[in-house]
Amino acid sequence: MKISYIIPLLLLCCAACQSEQRKKQAEITRLEKGFEANTSDKNAEALLQLYQSYRSTYPSDSANSAYYGYRQGLMLYTLKQPAAAADTLYTVLSTYPQAATPEAIILLAKIYETHLESPQAAITLYQVGASAFPNNEALKTAQSTDWQPVSARMEQLRNSIFDAATGRLQRLMAADFIRSAQVYALLQPNEGQAAQLLYQAGEVAGAAGDYAQTLQLYERLNKHFPAFEKNAQVLFMRAFTNDEMGQLEEARQLYEAFLAQYPDHEFVKDAKVLLKNLGKSAEEIIQSFIQQEQ
Repeated sequence: MKISYIIPLLLLCCAACQSEQRKKQAEITRLEKGFEANTSDKNAEALLQLYQSYRSTYPSDSANSAYYGYRQGLMLYTLKQPAAAADTLYTVLSTYPQAATPEAIILLAKIYETHLESPQAAITLYQVGASAFPNNEALKTAQSTDWQPVSARMEQLRNSIFDAATGRLQRLMAADFIRSAQVYALLQPNEGQAAQLLYQAGEVAGAAGDYAQTLQLYERLNKHFPAFEKNAQVLFMRAFTNDEMGQLEEARQLYEAFLAQYPDHEFVKDAKVLLKNLGKSAEEIIQSFIQQEQ
């Protein structure tokens, strides 16, 4: 008997949610028209907030959330905030790869090339974009016969990250390599090269001391490329990186996961030592070794 009351209630709740969603869509349309008439900072900020609010509230609405995300990125770019625009566009492409559009790819490539000093990432976007949308004239026009295939370009860029004379890491080249690897893996996730490029990007981010980005890259590898041959090393490095960052509980869980999943791996001994000494200072670790030998 109770079920007969629950089903209509659920239907009413569902209808109410859909109604709120349509209201938000209508509000976005109204604000967009208002912004066209008056491009004030106030109107821009209100529209940006509404785009973000819709994406946060209705993440499962991939078509509209991807479109509003693109519009948000475009507006940020128009307002001369290229870094924020690039972050938004990349987030949209990573969250909704199935809803990727030529317009979003081209805009992100333009920002990388002209504002963020990442020409190789821009070329990668143009190349994989043309492969994904072979009939798009803008992507066709962007192609150059001077461009090498992705694998050759990326290998050449990776070999140039450290200055041959000084051995110092060249941060702009490192950032360009990482961005190029990220967008390739986003748009060509089924290519075997994608996982290897992400792995190399994680190594580069670690060398640059950007541990947060290292974790993001390695987490993406473990999550989206479960068949990657170096996933054991990736899991170990996630634990070690969290350890280095002082995120001890995360490190503990990952060390334990590594030991459980890969009990015969060559890094098992290292993982056990690091797990045992988790949170200890270098002096404490040395002292514990001395005590063991006595």
